[in-house]
Amino acid sequence: MPLTKQLATVVVARCRDFEHTASHLGAEAAVAQLADLRLDLLAAAETNGGLQLAADPMCANFRFANPDEAVDLALYAASNGLVVGVDCGELHVDEGLDAWGLAVARAIELAATGQPGEVACSNELLQQLKLPDGIGVFRAPEAREALVGHATHMLRDYR
Repeated sequence: MPLTKQLATVVVARCRDFEHTASHLGAEAAVAQLADLRLDLLAAAETNGGLQLAADPMCANFRFANPDEAVDLALYAASNGLVVGVDCGELHVDEGLDAWGLAVARAIELAATGQPGEVACSNELLQQLKLPDGIGVFRAPEAREALVGHATHMLRDYR
């Protein structure tokens, strides 16, 4: 399949403690809960111009042309207890749903090191955003920035 280059914002939302949830609800209920969240996020993403990237069993991954719409989805995912990483940049996109690039890798790293209920984003993305009132922006702890290798901020929705 031919690849195209696109500038996009990538949102990666994951369940940080799936094993913990499964131990309390049972594996089937935990999988069903994750599937329901994924469908809910997909509907919200499509409403705001987002496209789902290739399926990942533990993550819901989306790309957006508009970074503000990407962050709206990210804040919504975080309000549902997911860990969310968001980054922007040039992507290599195939004719299907898959995309590769630094922005994808960084969004995955940010989601892997974040905490439930927060959106972790790169400094580059933060500079592009027009955040509404009620969104808190915090610099990540040095230890987390050392893990991902770049300046990182956390967003929280206080609306």
